[in-house]
Amino acid sequence: MNIPYVNPRERDAEQFLKLLHHKIGAGERSEVRHKPSGEDRLMCRKFCVDPTEAAWYAALLACGEVYADAAPGRGEVR
Repeated sequence: MNIPYVNPRERDAEQFLKLLHHKIGAGERSEVRHKPSGEDRLMCRKFCVDPTEAAWYAALLACGEVYADAAPGRGEVR
């Protein structure tokens, strides 16, 4: 089922993340990291259950630096 998107940035992010994580195993998560603006700010991270959620979160934070983990993990800080 295709969902009509209002936000093309979110659509593009989801397509990209689905290419990276086309098969996420049970219990695995996509990691999205965000660096808030400012030199001394620490990186924030969120573990998402699927590429759609990760894309939504990444598009929400698109005003700063956003990184997605190319290898899904189990939602653990490494």
